[in-house]
Amino acid sequence: GCAVSVKWNGAYSALGLAVYFFVALWLKYTDHKTLGNKDCMKKTVAICLWCCLFFVVIPAVVYFASFRPVLYTDGVVQTLDTFIRKQLHMFSYHSQLVAEHFFASNWYTWPVILKPIWYSISRYGDMASSISAFGNPVVWLAMIPALIFMICRCVKTKDRGGIAVLCGYLGSFLPWIAITRLAFIYHYFPATVFGVLAIGYVIDKLLETPKGEKAVYVYLAAVLVMFVVFFPVISGLPAKASYLDSLELLDTWYFN
Repeated sequence: GCAVSVKWNGAYSALGLAVYFFVALWLKYTDHKTLGNKDCMKKTVAICLWCCLFFVVIPAVVYFASFRPVLYTDGVVQTLDTFIRKQLHMFSYHSQLVAEHFFASNWYTWPVILKPIWYSISRYGDMASSISAFGNPVVWLAMIPALIFMICRCVKTKDRGGIAVLCGYLGSFLPWIAITRLAFIYHYFPATVFGVLAIGYVIDKLLETPKGEKAVYVYLAAVLVMFVVFFPVISGLPAKASYLDSLELLDTWYFN
C-alpha cells in the first residue's frame, strides 16, 4: 500500500508476490493432503481470506489514505468519486503519454546497462563532478547467468527460496514489456534487488566446493574494484575529466 501510494510500479511487485503466494500455497496444500490432513481445505480457505485482508483490503485503505491531502484541501471534502476520477486521469495520462527523451531506453537494454541516465555534470578546470544512474557492471551482468541458474535449479528441485526470488524479479521486471510509455533504466532498480539475491543464491552454492569458494573471492574482489572505479560517476565525486572520459566504454555511456 505504501509502495503503490508513492509510485504505481509498486503494484508490479505485488503481482510477483501473488504468484509466489499461490505457488507456495499449492505446494503446502499438496504436502498436507498427502499426509492425510482432513482439515487441509478449511485451513487453505482461511489463509486465502486472511490474505485478502492483509494484501488487498489494508493496502487499498493505505493507498486511499495517502490521497487525504488531495481530497481534503481548503476545507472542502471531496468524494470517493473524485478519488476514482483521479485514478482514471493518472492511468489515461501514463498510458497515452507521447514524449521523447534522449536517455529513454527499452526494457531489454536495462540488464546489460546499455543506456544509463546522465543526471548532471559540473565542470571546473580539468575537474568534473558527474552523476549517472549507473549499475556496477560486474553485479548487473552477473545477474543474468545467476537468474538462469536459479530458474534451472527451481524447475529441477522446486526450491521455494529460489521461487520467491524469481517471482520478485520477474514481477518487477516483466510488466515493463507491456508498457508502451517512455521508460528509463531506473525503472529496473526494483528488480535488481532480487537480481542481487540471485547472485547471493549462486554464491551460496559455490561456497560448498573448494574451487567455487576461490571463484567467489575473485568475483567479490572484482565487484569491489568496479565499485571504486565507477564511484565518481555515481556519486558526483570530483575527478579528472579525462578519467571520466576513459570510463565511457560504450557510445551510450555519458559521464563527461
